[in-house]
Amino acid sequence: MRIVSDARAYADVLAAHESLGLKALHPPIDFTRSRLLVLGGADAGLELVRLERGDGTSVATVRGASPGVRFLLVPADAGTIKVMP
Repeated sequence: MRIVSDARAYADVLAAHESLGLKALHPPIDFTRSRLLVLGGADAGLELVRLERGDGTSVATVRGASPGVRFLLVPADAGTIKVMP
């Protein structure tokens, strides 16, 4: 899992996926409003079950899924995101 909070990190994530021959969408992201949550990978998959927002911290509940990367937008004001299986 990776949380992308700025344009430079977003460009790095996209470049890494493209270097593996993977095609990724390149939608613009307004990082003042959203962050990108990257789940899974080529050898393992994760999917988001739910995101519960708390006081400065959000809890992302994930579960195993088919291999692959999933890109999800989450609110920028979600605070620190902790992952729970």
